Amino acid sequence: MFIGSVCPILLSSEQFCNRYLRLTPGPGGIISIKSLIFLWGVVFLLITTLVTIFKKEKDTGLEDVKINIFQNYKLIWSLLELSSMRVFLIAVLTSTIGYSTMDTVANLKLIDAGVSRDDIMLMTTAMSVLRIFLPLPLAKYTGGPKPLSLYMKCTPIRYEKCIYILIFCKSKNEYTLYEADRIHFRF
Repeated sequence: MFIGSVCPILLSSEQFCNRYLRLTPGPGGIISIKSLIFLWGVVFLLITTLVTIFKKEKDTGLEDVKINIFQNYKLIWSLLELSSMRVFLIAVLTSTIGYSTMDTVANLKLIDAGVSRDDIMLMTTAMSVLRIFLPLPLAKYTGGPKPLSLYMKCTPIRYEKCIYILIFCKSKNEYTLYEADRIHFRF
């Protein structure tokens, strides 16, 4: 995700390159989006060609196990009949509905507040690194016989916070639902 979205935007930004990468300011970014897409197109074609030439398929011996499509769906349905799977699926599939506005509108509110897009990309990069490395020290707390219990306990707390913000905005009558994100940053 970093290479595909944040990196091209930052490297093609004149402001970011002049501030962080260049010793003397210059026009334009280090690379253009057009040249980056051309480079990755050549790299993908080269790697695909090399894999086609040098990689040979191996016989895995899965011909002994014959499961048709109906049996696959029957197996999936038997997993969905477990009560713990139903609770987990409902929690995961509906978890972002309650707070999607606060997650998606936050960048727009930062732009409205005067934060540049380059700085937002830097924050996105820092958050991506945090999302990669933070699970390592937290693994000892989330592992064990019930690894999703922490997630199932934290999701309702986040829902309650979003409902509180919605009620607070409605009771004041001076805030709209769109401005609830500004209140979110004050907490």
